[in-house]
Amino acid sequence: MYWRAARGGATWRAAEGEPNRNALARLVESGGCHAVLAFVDGAPAGWCDLAPCDAYPRLASKPSLALERPRGSWAVTCFYVPAKLRGRGIARALLEAAIHQATVRGAATLEAYPAEPHGKRLPGAFAYTGVPAMFERAGFSRLDRPDFRRPIYRRALASQAGTP
Repeated sequence: MYWRAARGGATWRAAEGEPNRNALARLVESGGCHAVLAFVDGAPAGWCDLAPCDAYPRLASKPSLALERPRGSWAVTCFYVPAKLRGRGIARALLEAAIHQATVRGAATLEAYPAEPHGKRLPGAFAYTGVPAMFERAGFSRLDRPDFRRPIYRRALASQAGTP
């Protein structure tokens, strides 16, 4: 829910835990959640959140992520794969499912905001947005923004709106 909050700091901390779980439940129940899920042997194994960029106020309120976006831009904001299942390609499969979901929903582009590993393996708590190599392998290109530490990756999509 971090990306759906307009501000960080005390506002974000006040929503941690139960308030965020309740807000997510309401979002899912309303049909406003476009997340994709992964399963291994019938059990949940991962989650990837995606939605139109305007569903994520944090993209506009955080200076390092605020920019002009093409109409129909969607974003992949986070992944969750339990530690015992990491390294099996689940996040990569979730990304492919997210690309498909965004395409079917009519997105023109899909953005991502991966964490830079700077030559070392990132702890899961810092890699929840993915890493650049995963997006590059999936056809995303890094936007040329040399003044910003947080990279933005984007991929153009061929709309297939209405396709099941």
